[in-house]
Amino acid sequence: MHVSSIYFRNVYHCPFCNLCRVGKGLGDDFFHCMVCNCCLAKKLVDHKCREKGLEINCPICCDFLFTSSESVRALPCGHFMHSACFQVYSVFLTLFENYIVACLIINSALCFVRHMHAVITSAQFVANRWEIWR
Repeated sequence: MHVSSIYFRNVYHCPFCNLCRVGKGLGDDFFHCMVCNCCLAKKLVDHKCREKGLEINCPICCDFLFTSSESVRALPCGHFMHSACFQVYSVFLTLFENYIVACLIINSALCFVRHMHAVITSAQFVANRWEIWR
């Protein structure tokens, strides 16, 4: 990362997460969900809450989601995974026309592959890149 880029981006501290994140801040472009215990983009105010939802490893790459610097998505079932991992998973499954796409955490069906576009668009961004500055 270029040093000058550090000085020109918005960073805020969430007292609930006890982390600094990239963004304008709580109330501006993010809010802290007390049930999920994480900062979410304001457009996700009606998300499906899961207690401590991000305090798990990504089911694809096994990186811890809460402190990850990668973008995270909320799936329609309420679970989370990295956006890039979700894209790889969804592209892989498009090879199988009648395969049922399932949540990798609870094995709950999300849709058939032929309806994958609807799942991709309904999976929501949790936040733009999260970065930790301690």
